[in-house]
Amino acid sequence: EGERQPLDGTYRMQLFERNRLELHPQNPAPYDVLLGRLGDDRLRQLGIDWQTLSKANPSDPHYFPQTGQAISFEPFWQYWRSHGLELGDRGISERESLALFGYPISPARMETNSSGDTVLTQWFERARFEWHPNNPEPYKVLLGLLGREVHDARPPLPVDPPAEQCAGVPPLPPEVRSWDQDTIVCLYPYQ
Repeated sequence: EGERQPLDGTYRMQLFERNRLELHPQNPAPYDVLLGRLGDDRLRQLGIDWQTLSKANPSDPHYFPQTGQAISFEPFWQYWRSHGLELGDRGISERESLALFGYPISPARMETNSSGDTVLTQWFERARFEWHPNNPEPYKVLLGLLGREVHDARPPLPVDPPAEQCAGVPPLPPEVRSWDQDTIVCLYPYQ
């Protein structure tokens, strides 16, 4: 993640098994805490430029011109449409699903995940959907362990980031510093 230049300074983040929360105090609520773009980040770590992947046909169901991809595999579409961040819309809206997962950035294709399972996979800006047909409902569509994979693939971070990188960002409170902060909680250049 460190290859890109910071866009607006630094932000505090916490990495989870399947996602990353980022604190952006300069943004108005509810956009002051954002989900990281771990799908995009992980593909870049793997050396894959999703913009060069084959594109969907614009006539495919659930096509998104923003990325040239579609969510054509019906179980993935049902999962995407039935989950989202609560933004106050009636039911789960497309904008709430977009806020949680982002746009699709790859076609659905067979891949081997970090657990060694070869499964139908589709990448999104903030997630990776995996199809596990032998699992019971509602566990046939699972989210990839992107937080863990992004974390495990990067070099360890220093316990205290350089002072110039942290200018204007309050230090982590003692109760957070007692965690494994060099791998879980840290200041990180905005990506």
